[in-house]
Amino acid sequence: MDGLFRRHQSAKAGSKERPKEGDRPWNSLSEMGIDLGKRYFQLHGLISEDGAAVRRKLTRAKMHGFFASLAPCRIGMEACGSAHYWARQLLAMGHEVVLLPPAYTKP
Repeated sequence: MDGLFRRHQSAKAGSKERPKEGDRPWNSLSEMGIDLGKRYFQLHGLISEDGAAVRRKLTRAKMHGFFASLAPCRIGMEACGSAHYWARQLLAMGHEVVLLPPAYTKP
């Protein structure tokens, strides 16, 4: 049993720690994807082209404040009932919005 514990510790020691939520550079995003839901929205942003990504979960009430504080970026979302409303709101804030057909999005 002691050998299992040592292997687990050595693997953990070599792994990189993930930055905390406050340390993530949301203002340096190049592209962002939004998964629209009833109560919560999942945000997935790309910091750079090499695949570094950040994720965040927001409620409807916090969407306007969050995107108003962001630098303009390209935002993609699935075209659904509320997507057109959010696209108009985000365009008014200076973001570029792309609506994707549901057949092109991954469940």
